[in-house]
Formats: sequence, structure tokens, C-alpha cells
Amino acid sequence: MVCTAFASNLICQKLGIQQTAGPLRLAYQRQCDPHASLAQLVQACAKPVQDVLDYSEFCRQYQLPEMPVTDHNCFAYIQGLDPRLSELFLQLRQMGNDNPTQATISLPVLVDSSARTTAWEFSTPLRRLAYKLLGAETEKLCPQVLEHRRVSHIAHKGSLIEVMSTYEAQELARNLLYIVQSIQTIVHAGDSIYWLLVCLITDMEECQRRGKEPLARCLLQKTYDSDPQGYVNWDMVHFVAQLQAAFYSFRMLYQTLCLVSTHTSDIIGQNNKQLRAALADFPPLADCPNIDGAETLLLFCKRRQSNQSLRKMLHMPRQETFETRSNGDMGVKGNMRKQRIKGNKLARRKQSVQTHSGSNKSKATNMFSLLSID
Repeated sequence: MVCTAFASNLICQKLGIQQTAGPLRLAYQRQCDPHASLAQLVQACAKPVQDVLDYSEFCRQYQLPEMPVTDHNCFAYIQGLDPRLSELFLQLRQMGNDNPTQATISLPVLVDSSARTTAWEFSTPLRRLAYKLLGAETEKLCPQVLEHRRVSHIAHKGSLIEVMSTYEAQELARNLLYIVQSIQTIVHAGDSIYWLLVCLITDMEECQRRGKEPLARCLLQKTYDSDPQGYVNWDMVHFVAQLQAAFYSFRMLYQTLCLVSTHTSDIIGQNNKQLRAALADFPPLADCPNIDGAETLLLFCKRRQSNQSLRKMLHMPRQETFETRSNGDMGVKGNMRKQRIKGNKLARRKQSVQTHSGSNKSKATNMFSLLSID
């Protein structure tokens, strides 16, 4: 690849500007006099600055903040991290314990439905645990992390996330380990659908805990057929975004577990080694869920709804089998037949009683009845 490189010294030399002033002084003069020609701006750069404070404020907009020198040991820490996570790690290391400021992270942009809650919402506990471990590893007190998720308007300032407590971290680690072990009884860990199912169940568990209806359950309860023309409805688009958010959040947690020391890992408790082993084979970022994977996942869940463990994790109602339905129909028909027979017996008995009483009455009231006796 060939590209053009601009050198500040060569530009100043060609324009006749002193290198001490540089292009920044030329830009300042351009702002002061936007109608001046280039020759006039170059002449103004040769003179002393009239308003030093104003010039300093102008230069501050383009100057990088002073960054502390990072030791070589820090690079060994962040070498295997994603850029977003490594930036957060550096922020936490440079943060002061006496007056901690909130750290900031910009999450990847996801295509989700604006009519629903952001797809990042229900995978938040995974990231909170990652933030907790990172803060403990850097020995910096950071109670909050500002997440930039979905930018719907200019005034959007992000979502402030509370860092997880030690008790919450241990509870989450226990729940995650239970989910992983339960899914391993249904799908082999090496199966391509395994981690998709882990992301799905984890997302649904948090949604269920907040008392909301999981989108995946709605998709499972209705027939979903892929459009032959390739059109995808917004529910499916949002479902894929939720899987992607859970996938990336698991990736952040996995990388954090690989980063932290043994002392920091004690925050998770006795399930530390088991959870780290369970996430050891987490797939690379290239295997992030897509539309095809989401459709395969839904089809798998529908076909395996007879599995009691899977149905329980999906919070699906008990599936009615053909045998149960047939026995129920036979029971209803049997009860109806019994009621019909009982009704017929009562009707015949009533008719017999009426006939018998009617004949007695006719015998009592007919005064010529004696003539009918032989």
C-alpha cells in the first residue's frame, strides 16, 4: 500500500513559516482573519502573537493530553486484550484512589431495534463482573463505568454502570457455571451451537430475573420461516444483536479471567478455576453470531423442546405430547359417554314412571272399565 505522508517541517519550509510556530500558528491566524490571503497569513505568523491566552486556548484543542509513561510490564498485560478492554485497563491504572473518576468504554455498535431496550442491556452482569476483576487487578477503586452503547441522539451521554460487589460476583460465577454445566448435558462443548445456546440462556436468565418477557421465547412460540427474498423482520434483527452482545460480553469476561492474577481471582470464590476452565475454549471474534446462526439456534430449540432440561432453561411451558392429548380426549369422550348413558337411564325410568302412573289414573277414572273384564 502506497500513501502520502505529510511532514510538518517540510510544510513550514515551503510556506516560509518558522518551524517553532508550525502549522498550528497558521491555523490560528486563519481563524482570526478568515478572509485574509495565504500570503497575508504567512506575514502574520512572522509577527508575535497579540493575544497569548487566546492562542494557548486555541492550541489546547489540538494538543494531546499528557500521558504518563507506561512501564513495560503493563504492555505484557494488555497484549492479549481487545482494544476497548486494554483502553479501560489503562484508564484504571492511571486513576487515583483518593479521588477516583469514572472510567469510560465504548462498546461495539450493534444493529438492533430502536423500539426495544438496547441489545446490550441483559448481558450487563457479564461486563460488570469483568469491570470488577479489572479494577481489583489494577488496585484502583472505580465504583462506576460509563458505557457508550447505542447513540440515538447527539445529547446521549452513555449509561452509568455500577461495578459489581464481591457477593454479586460470586453469585454470578455460580450461576454461570451452573448454566454451562447444564448445557453440556444437552450439547457437546465442541458443537458449533454450544456457545450460541450459552449466550441465549444467559441473556434469557437476566431478562427473566428482571421480570420481562424474553424476546427469544416469543420467537420460539411462533413459527419463523426465513424469507425467500432475504428480508428479516426487526424482532429477528434484535434477537441477533442480543446474541452478539452476550457473545462479546463473554469475550470480555474470558479475557479478564486470563489477565487477572490468582489473588484477584479469589473475588469469584471457589468457582474460579471451574469457570476459567469452562471459558477456556471460547471461540474467536470471527465466530460472532449472525442471522444464519440465530436461525439454526431457534430451529434447534424447537426440535429439542421435549428435553426437560432445555425446556426448563428456556422457561417454556410443558409440551403436550400426542399420547397425553389422546388419553385426554379418550377420558373426555368416556365421561361424555357415561353421562349420556346415565341420562338415557334416567329418561327411561322417568318415562316408565309416568306411563305407570298414567295407566293407574285411567283405571281409576274410567267408569266403563268393568265392562272390559272377560
